[in-house]
Amino acid sequence: MKLPPIAIACLSALAIDSCSNVIAQWLKAWNESRPFVFDRVLFFQFAFMVVLTAPINFHWQCWLERTFPGWKTVKWDRHAAAGDEEKGLTLKDDGDDKKSVKEDVRVRDWWNIFRKWFTDCITMGALLNQSMFLILMGIMKHKTAALIVQDFRNVS
Repeated sequence: MKLPPIAIACLSALAIDSCSNVIAQWLKAWNESRPFVFDRVLFFQFAFMVVLTAPINFHWQCWLERTFPGWKTVKWDRHAAAGDEEKGLTLKDDGDDKKSVKEDVRVRDWWNIFRKWFTDCITMGALLNQSMFLILMGIMKHKTAALIVQDFRNVS
């Protein structure tokens, strides 16, 4: 059974977040020189947050890729190899009994990758994800709206 891409992305995010939460809890205990005690409430709060936010992030990343594709197709000349003519490729005679083939080749579009990264950093990645985190974690920890607003002020 093949899962849809959104399910794979969400399950991957859940697995990564779960591992990072356990590691963070362990590091906090180590940093405070106390024995590690697994906080399952905190673990499930983080897991629930990922279940809610991963689909939003998946669609955001898909939009970024449609808007700024990471790959582009370019025409590329290469020397013809034996068998290219049998494959139905159009050969161009370069003189001196040399032939070349013009092919479409996929290459990285580094300018789009930069634009995609920059757009993500100044919008969804930085603003919306942080906002969703503070609001959802505040709600799950039964904080008042005033305390959640205070969390926003403490971050900036």
